[in-house]
Amino acid sequence: MDIKTKPHAELVSTLEAIDRVQAVIWFTPDGTIIEANDNFCDALGYSAEEIIGKHHRMFCESGFAQSPKYKAMWDRLAAGEALNDTFKRVKKDGSSIFIQASYNPIRDENGKVVKVVKFAIDVTEVTEREKLFLSKLDAITRALAVIEFELDGTIRWANENFLAAMGYTLDEVKGQHHSIFLEPGYASSSEYRAFWDSLRQGENQVGEYQRFGKGGKEVWIQAGYNPIVDSDGNVYRVLKYAADITDSKLASIHVSEGLKALASGDLSHRLPDKMTGEFKLLRDNFNVAMHQLEKLVSGIVSAATSISEEATAIAGTASDLSKRCEQQAATVEQTSAAMEEMSATVQSNAANSRESTAAAKEASAHAEKGGSIVANAVEAMKKIEGGSAEMQKIVSAIDAIAFQTNLLALNAGVEAARAGDAGRGFAVVASEVRSLAQRASESARDINELIDTSAKEVADGANLVKQTGDALGDIMASVSTVTERIEGIYTASQEQASGVNEINQAISDIDSTTQKTAAISEESAAAASSLAQRAADLQDLIGFFKSTNGTTGNPQAQTDRQEGMLGAGPAPVTRNEEAQRLTRSAIPERRHQIEPRTAPRKIAVNESPIATHDEENWEEF
Repeated sequence: MDIKTKPHAELVSTLEAIDRVQAVIWFTPDGTIIEANDNFCDALGYSAEEIIGKHHRMFCESGFAQSPKYKAMWDRLAAGEALNDTFKRVKKDGSSIFIQASYNPIRDENGKVVKVVKFAIDVTEVTEREKLFLSKLDAITRALAVIEFELDGTIRWANENFLAAMGYTLDEVKGQHHSIFLEPGYASSSEYRAFWDSLRQGENQVGEYQRFGKGGKEVWIQAGYNPIVDSDGNVYRVLKYAADITDSKLASIHVSEGLKALASGDLSHRLPDKMTGEFKLLRDNFNVAMHQLEKLVSGIVSAATSISEEATAIAGTASDLSKRCEQQAATVEQTSAAMEEMSATVQSNAANSRESTAAAKEASAHAEKGGSIVANAVEAMKKIEGGSAEMQKIVSAIDAIAFQTNLLALNAGVEAARAGDAGRGFAVVASEVRSLAQRASESARDINELIDTSAKEVADGANLVKQTGDALGDIMASVSTVTERIEGIYTASQEQASGVNEINQAISDIDSTTQKTAAISEESAAAASSLAQRAADLQDLIGFFKSTNGTTGNPQAQTDRQEGMLGAGPAPVTRNEEAQRLTRSAIPERRHQIEPRTAPRKIAVNESPIATHDEENWEEF
């Protein structure tokens, strides 16, 4: 039924239904607002009073409202042409709104356009979502290589990124099959057919793929093949988004090959110059590192060879030094024993000197005592000699008295003779007195002779006693000299004994040091042997590498090392067996020969072949 034939009530009801669900606004043919319903006012944020009588351009951006395109729009409407599209308008608060609108000219009975009614719905959310989706799609299209296929693999379209990566133009690929980018062998494989079957079934395919562009150019892509479905859920297109990863993939392959060569010991491998762009630095650094490593390994090989040779020489020298230490230890032990005997002799001499000194001191004391007695005797003889002189004086006085008595008796006899008979008795007395005086005089002469003789003998005795005193003085001086010399001998003997003890202690220390030196020599030999072995192991390890000039080490060592890595067992020892043999044969013999003479000096050989010795660690030996 034509709308013109519909009843008025039905038309009013229809307009009311539209008014309830859509935004409706009425304009004059020039765009002046006549009327707007609540839906429109609510959508734009105005009231009806704020917009009625104003021009439609108040809902447009100023630039568009002043443009010829906007004027042409109203010209078309005034001419009776309806417009139906999505439009961007501006709300009262200045924000944007998208409306799906239909501008419909209204004619009078003469066919003249007298009004324009617009029916609209707010599609801002949908439009924004579509714009966001289209923006994302456009961004993806600009960033990635995109190509579209039919379900059988026929190419429908490809963007510039894809065409640039493969080296084709769109005309060259459009209508062609996807297999033009593949190796012929893979393109005819069941795996490739299964690939497209899965896409037709709606299964995505994502991964890294090797493709070939125009002229056989190798291209690697990170791609996702995405089945596109229609509104019924049926797959009708395949869209592929891809990123060209050729540089990174080839760089990864080359680096992987380089690392594989490095793992196999080939130091001559270098990354190719075709690695360019951001991977050029990686290539240069890898090649420089391989060059430096090759130099390092070559230097290590040279150093290991020198170490091995020097360690072997050190092992031999250490073994010879150990033997010499053994001989020195034996000689020192003999010297120490001789010094101990000498020390005992010196100690005995010192003891004898000490006893002789005591005896000499005792003799000196007796001599001094004898000298004192002789001195007393000399003094007594002097007194006797003095007494003899006094006796001579007395005897001389007696002799003088006897002479006077004799003289007197003679005179008395003369006088008696003169007296005659009267003096005869007196004469007899005088005669007796005279006789007594004569005998007294004779006795005095005899005593005087005896006294003279005794005085001479006393003088001789005193002289002899004096000589004896002088002799005893000389003896005392000699004894004193002997005593001093014996004391000097004793002191010297003591000093000699002390010196011998010090020498004996020094020899004992030398013996201990020699023992320690022998032990250190053993350890040095063992360390040198271990060093030689380690140098050999180092050479065997370095032999695993190959340089640009060939194998850096022993080729057999490389084979052995590879077999060892595969579980074939450890590489055999090939060097320094002579140094080890010297060390093994020398160490047990030294341990047997160099035994300490006293319990405290025990030699303990460390188990470690390399030890650090300092003052504190001497106690270990």
